[in-house]
Amino acid sequence: MYPSDFEASISVMATTRTDTRASYSDFGPKKDISAPGGDGGSHLDWMLSTYPVALTPSGNAPYVWMTGTSMAAPVVSGVIALMLSAKPSLTVGQIKEYLYSSAVDLGAPGRDDYFGHGRVDAAQALMALQVLGSSYYKIDRSGRINIESYLDRVAVGTTVATLKSRFNHPESELKVFSGVSEVTSGTVATGMNIRWVVGGVERDRLTIVVRGDVNGDGLITLADYVLIRLNILGLRGISAASRKAGDIDKNGVINIQDYTAIRMDIMDLSKIVP
Repeated sequence: MYPSDFEASISVMATTRTDTRASYSDFGPKKDISAPGGDGGSHLDWMLSTYPVALTPSGNAPYVWMTGTSMAAPVVSGVIALMLSAKPSLTVGQIKEYLYSSAVDLGAPGRDDYFGHGRVDAAQALMALQVLGSSYYKIDRSGRINIESYLDRVAVGTTVATLKSRFNHPESELKVFSGVSEVTSGTVATGMNIRWVVGGVERDRLTIVVRGDVNGDGLITLADYVLIRLNILGLRGISAASRKAGDIDKNGVINIQDYTAIRMDIMDLSKIVP
């Protein structure tokens, strides 16, 4: 459906009061985010929407109960307006990043065709403005902001200096840590974290995920292949960051396709793209 499916647009699907997909709502790979649009047989499950006074049943009440993606899209527009009122300098790319990363994940883990990046969350979107953002990497806050957040799409061999340069906070002191030790040079690895410090106070922390680097040594080697295979067989547990690093096809689960991709990378037959 165009123009909603153009990359320049934000395509909104509708959800019900119980966070399920509304029966009338379109869906697909080009959809971006969901918002309440109402559904069901009672007006208690619908949205109270503005309406031309002359067309309302009473002739003087500017609201009526309605359902539709036409109800859902203005919810997202309203949240964006709140974001811009708090930070007028936001670019379109930053708006999308904060809006999507702060949404409540519904359906399959991560982005999916039925809910997009999730159901919009106004409070979390505004909170996201006060934490790290990057138009280059994917910031996964599906575990909720300030609980457990990940910096994904980091390539093998990314240096500390390059990582820091790809963030867009004007008042930033960015530091990279491996455990309790600060790392000032070299390359980053899965399990390290980047911290945003302002005035000596830590404002945000992201656990780094280097795609394919399951064991956290910053490389893709036979050790990663063995570790992911043992995990699939139920013989070895791995951390949440390692699971994300090992989910090469980004479908939310680790399976034979993932360790095959790692093996292909080791043999230089097909390189892993973050």
